Amino acid sequence: MQFRSIIALISFAAAASATAVIYKPAQPQPSAAPPAYSCPDNNNYGHGRVNHLSDWPPHQGSLFGCTYNTGHGTGTHSCTYNSRSGACTSKDSRCPSEAYYGSDAGYKKRGATHAKRDNMSF
Repeated sequence: MQFRSIIALISFAAAASATAVIYKPAQPQPSAAPPAYSCPDNNNYGHGRVNHLSDWPPHQGSLFGCTYNTGHGTGTHSCTYNSRSGACTSKDSRCPSEAYYGSDAGYKKRGATHAKRDNMSF
């Protein structure tokens, strides 16, 4: 008799837990990354961005940084940008005045039509 009670209790618990899993509401899934600012491909002197030393969206703080080659050996210089407006906060004349804006599909400078983000593979 006790054995049947234990079996019935175990069966009830198993059925209750299976039901809870089946009726768990679906969690919302993010549709896509929202548009964000990203580092321009080149600085004002045409020197390229150093991808592994530059920040990529999504940005966690109010600023993000971009690193560029100086054109002299392995030298680099950095530029900082406002995460919300894309405006350059650096006083360095080599820094582009505005960051690129877009989504994962391709980043471009606002108003420009052909500038695309690098395809990076990690």
